Amino acid sequence: MTFDESSVHMMAGSADWHAAARPGAALLDSLLRSSGLKNDARLARALRVSPPVISKIRSGKLGVSDSFILRVHETFDLPVREIRAILARA
Repeated sequence: MTFDESSVHMMAGSADWHAAARPGAALLDSLLRSSGLKNDARLARALRVSPPVISKIRSGKLGVSDSFILRVHETFDLPVREIRAILARA
């Protein structure tokens, strides 16, 4: 497999280029950055979900449900519109 210069540059410029293929992972990464939480375990605690839920969302095995979006909104006071925009960009 070969990469052209633009794809290599895109990967190098992204902290987690794997998240680009998984909207849930992009949301989780964004929450970690904006909240200052250090890892997924602390994020799970803050959201009052089990760590496997976070892991499954990050891996793409579990989609981001409306109830999870609402939980993110209530926990981090992030507008639902902004949460959906993060998911749509990924």
